[in-house]
Amino acid sequence: MNFFSSICVLTLGFAFINGQVAIDNDRVTVKNSNYEKYLQLTHPVNPETTVFAFDLHDVLFSKNYRTVSLNVAKTLKRGMFWYVLNPFFLFRAFSIALKDFIWEDIFYKLSDHYQGFDRFKEDFFDISNSCCEPIVPMIEVLKYLKASGYKLFLLSNIGNESYDNFRPRFTEIMSLFDGQYLPSKENDYHHKPNLKYYQSFIKYLNNQGLSDKQIIFIDDLSKNLEGAFKVGISGIHCVNSDFVIETLKYLSVLE
Repeated sequence: MNFFSSICVLTLGFAFINGQVAIDNDRVTVKNSNYEKYLQLTHPVNPETTVFAFDLHDVLFSKNYRTVSLNVAKTLKRGMFWYVLNPFFLFRAFSIALKDFIWEDIFYKLSDHYQGFDRFKEDFFDISNSCCEPIVPMIEVLKYLKASGYKLFLLSNIGNESYDNFRPRFTEIMSLFDGQYLPSKENDYHHKPNLKYYQSFIKYLNNQGLSDKQIIFIDDLSKNLEGAFKVGISGIHCVNSDFVIETLKYLSVLE
């Protein structure tokens, strides 16, 4: 859930409850137009040649706005209400959000301008992370890939500290990943779809000894896949879990 959506929820308060593969000069190109858009594979897909990267929200986890609303109500009672009533606060929040910062970075930018606001840090993370329910078919895909020997990585715009809040909620699922590359203070909150973010992810994989692997990135937003494509990362557009599964079957990853 992005900051813009969440701050709207805060503002409204309690109201928001309810094919064919052809090899040409060692390049594999998927010829079915439903699959080919973000694929630029250099090898057949198997655990020896390929690693998978997954987005988090709307790929592995869906939103539950009722749970979000309950956390909003709790936060309002704890004193957030007075900030939400301040038009200057709302103007600054919307202005920052429109510049495409991520939730965690927005929180710290607001905390820099409003004394005492930092006490809502865990509340903000709870609002963002409580929206999540596992998308069962995609979790099964994760488990299958892991059991098949693929290296799996999380490539999400959830901030590193927010992820520390999120991970204990779904420890079993998150333990399937071999690593994660996330926006943080240390990398100036670079995030998708910025090219520098993907380039840094590739460097991260190189440091893991995976420089020889091709990457398949699964994300629900086309702009994120387009950014990844520009630096040589293949993608699968997660329009829904069925499409991801059919694409992986097409690539002979799933049976």
